[in-house]
Amino acid sequence: MRGFGKTIILGMIKKRRLHGYEIMTTINKFYLSHNISKKMKPLGPSTVYPVLHDLEKRGLIKGTWEYQGKRKLKYYEITPEGEATIIRIREIFENNIAKLWEDFWNDDIYLEEESED
Repeated sequence: MRGFGKTIILGMIKKRRLHGYEIMTTINKFYLSHNISKKMKPLGPSTVYPVLHDLEKRGLIKGTWEYQGKRKLKYYEITPEGEATIIRIREIFENNIAKLWEDFWNDDIYLEEESED
């Protein structure tokens, strides 16, 4: 979750409104299905809820309390500012980061510098 946690959660909420437990279980199932769970511990409330609170404080998502039977759950949905943020992140990644990674992995300059020493 480090580094991309907020982006992942914001992207999930963009697709549909979710509550915190749904977010945790969805990410943990993804980790398990891609063998990531062996390298990372499962996400818990102490990881997910601070991210949700921060995204809400920044105005990127909006939480609404609803009753589901006797349980009260807070569902999160993306705001227009959150939508704009996702677009900016996607543009930065597509136009800059993806190209940088491609250049890095395809460029032998770091090997040339190493061999000069």
